[in-house]
Amino acid sequence: MHTLQFQLSAYPDEIFGSWVARNRLHNGEGAWIAFARSAGLNKDTMRAIPFDMPTFSKDIGCLTERMGISFEEMLLALTTLPYWLSFGAAPLVEGVLPGTNSIPFLQSSGSHCASTLRFVAKNYRADSLMEYCPQCIESDLAHFGEPFWHRSHQVPTIFYCPEHNVPLRSTCPQCGKVVAGAMRIVSALSTTCSCGYPLGQDRLARQIPEIIKRLSNISLDALANRQFACGRRQFREVLRSRSSAHRTTQIVSETLKEIADFGLSNSDDIPLNRLKLIEGKSMPCLIRAPALCIALAALDIPFSSAREEAEQYPQVRADRKTYFGIKRELEVTVKSAKDALLREKNSNPSFKAHSAGVNYWAVRILAPEWYEENFHPCSIRPLPTIREDRSHIRALLERAEATSSSLRRTWELARLSSAGQRARIRDLPWFDGQRKKHFAQEADQSTGCLASSTGVVQRNCGKLCSLPTLSQAKSALLHYHDIAPSKPPSRCKAAYWVLRLKSPQWLIKHFPKSCIVDVPSIQQDRKLIRQSLSALPSVDAQRKSRRSNISGMAAAKRAQIRDFSWYRETRERYLNRHLRASHPSAAKKPVETQQAATPAPTRKRSIAMARALKTTFQQPGLPLFPSISILAIRSGLTYHLARDMLRRDGKLRKDLAEAKRKLPGRRLQWAISKLLTEQLPLRVDVLMRVAKVRDRALAHAAIAAKKGHTGEDS
Repeated sequence: MHTLQFQLSAYPDEIFGSWVARNRLHNGEGAWIAFARSAGLNKDTMRAIPFDMPTFSKDIGCLTERMGISFEEMLLALTTLPYWLSFGAAPLVEGVLPGTNSIPFLQSSGSHCASTLRFVAKNYRADSLMEYCPQCIESDLAHFGEPFWHRSHQVPTIFYCPEHNVPLRSTCPQCGKVVAGAMRIVSALSTTCSCGYPLGQDRLARQIPEIIKRLSNISLDALANRQFACGRRQFREVLRSRSSAHRTTQIVSETLKEIADFGLSNSDDIPLNRLKLIEGKSMPCLIRAPALCIALAALDIPFSSAREEAEQYPQVRADRKTYFGIKRELEVTVKSAKDALLREKNSNPSFKAHSAGVNYWAVRILAPEWYEENFHPCSIRPLPTIREDRSHIRALLERAEATSSSLRRTWELARLSSAGQRARIRDLPWFDGQRKKHFAQEADQSTGCLASSTGVVQRNCGKLCSLPTLSQAKSALLHYHDIAPSKPPSRCKAAYWVLRLKSPQWLIKHFPKSCIVDVPSIQQDRKLIRQSLSALPSVDAQRKSRRSNISGMAAAKRAQIRDFSWYRETRERYLNRHLRASHPSAAKKPVETQQAATPAPTRKRSIAMARALKTTFQQPGLPLFPSISILAIRSGLTYHLARDMLRRDGKLRKDLAEAKRKLPGRRLQWAISKLLTEQLPLRVDVLMRVAKVRDRALAHAAIAAKKGHTGEDS
């Protein structure tokens, strides 16, 4: 059995990957490979060890045991898992993580739990980069003799070092190279970049705003927490007791903007890939650890107080068997419904009671006198009768007869509708009977639909095989209306035009407003298709993309239905012409092709990115490195949109590369002007330190050029 000659213990606040990398470095590559193989790891599993939150396996458990720590202790002391579990721990009745005795699962989405840490690492840490503090590198060298990756620096809501107030970095300030990723095992933290730039210099402390300090304190308290008894449900109730859901969403967005503006004003590159973890559009999406930390910091609620208050609410286990069924008891009592309405009314002056859902209907039906006293009588609408509600629910359930796959979704729409909420309060026996009748038809209906669809496919397996049949089109259109009721049916192009041309009576009956515009004639469709095909570019990749866009046109769909012979012949003729023109043996003749116009949103984003790149070097002070994060913030785009624009726009990508190449020269010119203004000596070492440039030859050339220019002027 192989053992390590130097058994290194973990430093305070060190992350798991850094500890493994240091043991690998000090014992040598050969000794480490032999030790890992003796623990059961092979070549592939050694490469797959993540930097943070490893998933339990027999090999990983044996590796940690032989390194002197259990798998459970390693998760709590050397990973960021306690931070996520502090706000999203599942009930212990759901089970514990594999390889542990007391660590619960993490809530993933809805009523589901992440049974392995692979899901957590993939969804929370895949887009993040390893962060480091330059001053921590120097202090670690002084105290421990070597730098290491800190665990607290990898928490997504800590943007500045809690000890030194220095902005965290993930790239080299000079070359912009990423120091380390977050999803794979990497080498130990070095003091210098591969370009020679020392990573521990030229970082000054900032005057951190109070909101960022509170955010860091809450994040550190969550990271040090070891009591995982609260889930999202409890913390959601804590936030609801202080503010409404809409206001909490606004608070998180405003705080994110404040953090980004502060970093931009101090020339700090706030990583947008970290801010992406916090973005959310509604209250359920915001109940994640990063967004919850920001909400607590904005509302000035300490983590200990929030946890104590959250423990007072019950942590109910979701019943998956009755998810699509009906609850035997009402979800809310009259008292809780009254409290919810009054709380929303006091927190939001423009609150409308009917937007409160089941709370509103419970009070309207069971306590109408109280409702009239606390809300304006003029806004009270008469309650629909039980017969009207039954008719509306039946109409909703009948839509599922066209497809068996939407039975459960249709029932959920009926259950969550206003008529369904009222029926669950005052007409529960009938509503329960409708549920049983609805799901009793599932097996028979699915069998019938499968047989009928098979017969249609056999009869229509010829030229129109890419288009849906009438029954398939009806099912697709009804399903599309269920998931997007506010969208017009014409957005589902193939199904819409099959029904519009072959069964207009059915379409008018179910969608009366969908047949207002007249159907274009065959000649108009032919003219439009010819124009689109003639504009095909000569480049193969662009031609394939444009050809797929033409196939998805509404005119092309109509031609496949009513003018298929002409459409197939015309399309093949134009495509063969382009193939002959691009063949090497063909005569090279200057052919003028009409270039496809750039879409308006893409053109606007490209202009915004170009303007942001131009203004980056016009700002006073030291010229900043034109990273994607800086360009995204100044152009008003997200990180992913900015990255996609650089991939698409070749000119913008070329301008960005040219700007990065000229950055050292711009910094040197700015430093020379600053030294001359302050009447300081123009020496090479002083110039390199002020300009933050490591190229000594370039600094010599800049000084020589400046002195020669001054001599000519004199």
